Amino acid sequence: MLPARVVSRLARRQPTTHLPHSFRRAYAAKSSSTARPPPPPPPFETVPTCPSPTCGCAETPAMPEGLPIDFKSPLNGVVSAYAEQVLVCTGKDDWVSRIEEENSGDNLAADLKELFGRGGTYSDPWHNISVLNASFPSSVPKRSELQTTSAYLLPSFKYVPFLPRVSFDSVQALAKGYLLPEKLHKMHDGLSPIHRDRLTRKEACRSLLYGVRDVEDVL
Repeated sequence: MLPARVVSRLARRQPTTHLPHSFRRAYAAKSSSTARPPPPPPPFETVPTCPSPTCGCAETPAMPEGLPIDFKSPLNGVVSAYAEQVLVCTGKDDWVSRIEEENSGDNLAADLKELFGRGGTYSDPWHNISVLNASFPSSVPKRSELQTTSAYLLPSFKYVPFLPRVSFDSVQALAKGYLLPEKLHKMHDGLSPIHRDRLTRKEACRSLLYGVRDVEDVL
């Protein structure tokens, strides 16, 4: 056996393969292009610049200096994909960190998270629903003693003015008639017919919600 010092010297004398700079650059470019696929196109129409405002809104306040905000990287594909977003009209501009805990858990956000959240009746990893609170006021029903909540649905651009809080039926109608997918992802092909039917939209449930209309104004 050779002494360890001799083996170390021989190892240092082994020839090293040097690749041409052009080859290494081409390989690096190929590796970087294949490592991250291009982001998918958004499921809605886009415009290169924001249109001019149509209302007399206050000017946007100036951003504080020194914030580490990235203004150059593309935003498409960096946010989790959601099939639909529900904006719950609360008439407030501040909430607890977990919106489903507002009003001791008696709110529309909590009801929807119970249905579409992890382990919920309509939980589907290939059809995610985002539930957010908004400061828009809810529509006032004709019977003032009724407690109702309004909601905007995006990007389907629907406004649901009256969701009574006295029953869970209206929440089920919203979920079945507007939030569930019309067609299931192919990964659900192995599910039983009963399970597939439960996760699929029911157009007939739309008639259970009064006054639903298309959104034409600027949100």
